[in-house]
Amino acid sequence: MADRFPLVANESAGQIQEIPAGDNLNLSSNSIVGVGSVTATSFFGDGSALTGIAATGNINTDSVNVAGVVTATQFKGSGANLTNLTAGAISTPGTLPALDGSALTGISAGGMTLVHKAVVGSSSTVAYVDFTNLDYDSIYKIVGKVIVKSSNYYNSFRPYINGGSTPTSSACQYSYTYYWSGYSNSSGDWKIHDGGYYSTSYGNNSEFEFEFHTGTPCWVRGTGHYFQNYQSVSNMWGNFSSSYTPYSSYRISGMRVRDENNYTFNAGSTFLLYKYNES
Repeated sequence: MADRFPLVANESAGQIQEIPAGDNLNLSSNSIVGVGSVTATSFFGDGSALTGIAATGNINTDSVNVAGVVTATQFKGSGANLTNLTAGAISTPGTLPALDGSALTGISAGGMTLVHKAVVGSSSTVAYVDFTNLDYDSIYKIVGKVIVKSSNYYNSFRPYINGGSTPTSSACQYSYTYYWSGYSNSSGDWKIHDGGYYSTSYGNNSEFEFEFHTGTPCWVRGTGHYFQNYQSVSNMWGNFSSSYTPYSSYRISGMRVRDENNYTFNAGSTFLLYKYNES
């Protein structure tokens, strides 16, 4: 069956003609009945009186503007253009799938982050280990995981000040306790007494933890022991000496770990530098 245009009266020409292209067919106050299907490029109106739309039918459109609330059992698509979603409005009925989180930012796991690991190689010995270019106003911890020395003495910590290129012991003052006495005040490098005056089957091995603040005021503290027995445990705490005033003008920018008696760190010695995370 061919498509035909409806006939209309053209009063100006005194003729019955097909409706010209571009004109509108005015059916005001009238209805169309018995129509099998309607094909159109667009429909206008509020659609409130539309009936007979199947629940399983699809409505395809490039855009839908809704001024109220849209409720559905499911929404499908990428969701790339959704905006103003709050964390409380997002939920999942199960566990999240494995995701690549390499591009996520601003997420803190809490606790500490391993910043650097230094291990003395099997074919070398070192006189000291340096950790430099530390962040300002942070808390760091150096862990002597395994400390193997040519001979054992105090584990010593000498700070770099305000980005200087040479560490200095004149900035240090501290107190320490150890197993055979109360406490002692001292100056020079910050030291953790390791009780290493004795030769044992454990060799010249020790361990320590040393924490410090790179902001102002400066503070340090540490604990450690020589691999001997329970009597070798010691603790220390300290800060900048009184000659480094006002305290707000000085900060730790790096730390050198050494032996107080200049013994070397031997193969296998392992030092870990951690930084505390802030929520």
